[in-house]
Amino acid sequence: MNIRVYLQERMIAMEQKREKINSCCFTEHRIISTDKITALTVILEQEIEKLISKEVKYFYCGGALGFDTLAAKTILKLKNKYDVQLIIVVPHSRQDKYFTKE
Repeated sequence: MNIRVYLQERMIAMEQKREKINSCCFTEHRIISTDKITALTVILEQEIEKLISKEVKYFYCGGALGFDTLAAKTILKLKNKYDVQLIIVVPHSRQDKYFTKE
């Protein structure tokens, strides 16, 4: 199942239950082929904006390289436009050794 279909199904399920959910969690593959990153980034941004329009404000991302990082960067970009918060869920205490200052 791709992310767009999954998110759409979750949004429909939430509306049917009339739940008010203001959080979303992201985690997925660590390795994303370079030919898919641009398209995935566009879709991810569109889907996050749909969630924001449904009053989702808190976005949780795993701390792994790959999709987790892509989702986090997208949310950081959207923070300039929307009142949203990014929460990194660090999988272990030495996670920072996998990242550079860039």
